[in-house]
Amino acid sequence: MAERNGYLISDSLASVVHNTWDETGSETRYQGKGGFTGVVKNANTVFEGPVSGAADGQRLTFSIWMFLREDLRPRTDLLLEELDPETNAPIQQMAAQAHSWATVCDPNGWALLEIPFTQTKANSIIRATFQNKAMGNAPLYLDELLIRPESVHVYRRQDGFFWKDNRFYPEN
Repeated sequence: MAERNGYLISDSLASVVHNTWDETGSETRYQGKGGFTGVVKNANTVFEGPVSGAADGQRLTFSIWMFLREDLRPRTDLLLEELDPETNAPIQQMAAQAHSWATVCDPNGWALLEIPFTQTKANSIIRATFQNKAMGNAPLYLDELLIRPESVHVYRRQDGFFWKDNRFYPEN
């Protein structure tokens, strides 16, 4: 176990990406002080960058909490792409509707989306985009983005919760 920025990571050499959007102060959030809010008909890119320290052919898990309670929200498209860092050309793409990736739901309308994927090139760019043209100007609510190697576990304590791999468990 290695401690890094308040997290315990099961592999001291592993790189993880975590974005809480706490700095936004958004009122609609899953945890913390903020979350991502966008207009769902638009292409909402929530992550675009490298996963530093990744290796060729490494299995990663992309996870994020999404508000799905209202009709049509589960049909929001998620496009997960791996891009060549020099040309920005797609190396691979995975597209599916949000409901296909929902692994955990909470009673308040939030669902944890988890997408396993293999990063083919160590230095490639990963891009994640959400869009649902059918919902027009309705808001898109996301929170707690985590990208980690599939075999690595990430832990922390936050606001009375124990957190493991983007799942929250009450400490009491």
